[in-house]
Amino acid sequence: MAAAVAGAVAGVIAYLAYRWIKVPESAMAMAGIIGLIPGLAFYQGLYSLIGDDFDPSAAAPALLTAAATGLGLAAGTAIGGYIARLSFGLDRSARIAQRRSRVRG
Repeated sequence: MAAAVAGAVAGVIAYLAYRWIKVPESAMAMAGIIGLIPGLAFYQGLYSLIGDDFDPSAAAPALLTAAATGLGLAAGTAIGGYIARLSFGLDRSARIAQRRSRVRG
C-alpha cells in the first residue's frame, strides 16, 4: 500500500512538473520512483533460487514482495497522473486531441 501511495504522489508531481516546466511526464515519474524499486527483495529471491542451497520456500515471499511493490508503484504512478489530470485539467494538446476524437452525429 505504501508503494502505491508513493507512486501516486510521484505521478501527481510528474504531471505538475510537465505542466509547469514542460518536462516529459514519464521521465519525471521514473525519476520519482526509481529509488523505490525493490531491487534487494528481487535479488534475495533470485539468490535463494540460484544459490548453493536451492530453497523455493524462501524465494517465494521475497519474489512476491518485489512483484507486489513493483505493481503498486506502477499502478500508483498511473493513478496519480490520472487524478492530477482530473484535478488540474488537461493541457492544451490533450484538449485538442479530445475534441478531435469526439464522435459527431
